[in-house]
Amino acid sequence: MLIQLDQVGRMKQGKTILKNISWQINGGDK
Repeated sequence: MLIQLDQVGRMKQGKTILKNISWQINGGDK
């Protein structure tokens, strides 16, 4: 149970990081 939650948390974190990176590449940093 704890391991599953940790994996889900990491997936969400990874998606957020990917969004931030693509956002910066697309010049969203105004």
